[in-house]
Amino acid sequence: MFRQYLYKLYILTLTEPLVGFLILIRWKRARIRANLRVCGLPDTLNFRIRLYHSAASDLLRFLHGRYGRPITYRPSDAARIDRLRSGSSLFLTAHFHHWEHMGAWMTRLGIPLLSAARPMSNPLSQSLLGRLRERMGLAVVLNDIPRRALRHIKAGGCFGILWDQRVPSPDREPGLTPRANLFFRSVALDPLPHFLTRHVSLPVFFGVLLPGGRFRVFQIAGPRQPSPASDPFSSPATGSATSFNLNRNKQSAKSPDPYLHLGRRYHRFLECLVRANPAYWYGLTHGRFQGSDKAE
Repeated sequence: MFRQYLYKLYILTLTEPLVGFLILIRWKRARIRANLRVCGLPDTLNFRIRLYHSAASDLLRFLHGRYGRPITYRPSDAARIDRLRSGSSLFLTAHFHHWEHMGAWMTRLGIPLLSAARPMSNPLSQSLLGRLRERMGLAVVLNDIPRRALRHIKAGGCFGILWDQRVPSPDREPGLTPRANLFFRSVALDPLPHFLTRHVSLPVFFGVLLPGGRFRVFQIAGPRQPSPASDPFSSPATGSATSFNLNRNKQSAKSPDPYLHLGRRYHRFLECLVRANPAYWYGLTHGRFQGSDKAE
């Protein structure tokens, strides 16, 4: 406990001058201001100081490879964590608080987590980032992501992705890039989760590490239910007899797609999270709403 206090004091001592420097150079001030306006959040100096403080503190924790406090979860989340540990799953998270330490903690918990990441443009920065992730025990793929993600999932693993980042180059053909409303703006989504759920039926989870060290996870979709069309008199899952209505039409016999509104559900959770803890969503420093359209 005393070591945790000393580490917290040490990080705080390093954070304060870094926050002052970010304020002095007005780091991403225009981008943050524009995003705050879209999200309906107050654009004040006090809020920017809180955002800079959170970002600087989390960066220092990442560089040191220590979160500095125990990570806990609610007893009601234990079953979901067991599901992440025991079978194929898709884990969606966001640029919120410390996702890197969350991933390292999930790996130590026995969850077979493999995550996708975009490589940095600077080779030296990317090399440093790779070493830091390796030190924390994180498994990350940077290229050939769809194929490697699909292979990992089919082997029974958990694949993670930060789904709140801007799609850098949307498809030239309209309608191929999925979109969903975020704070009443239609934004493009990385098509990778939709690609994976088209090929594999699996549960989809949304999870974050809250300020204070509590891990929260929710199941937001899937898996698909077996279709009764193959054998109307028995359940494909259990082989037991089931009722069969000869009068039902084809539409009712077809199970609804649990992944149909995946982006909308993800954004609903993200909006609630941002409204409750806006200074910990680092998507405010990114071009998330760049090229977005206002919702009708």
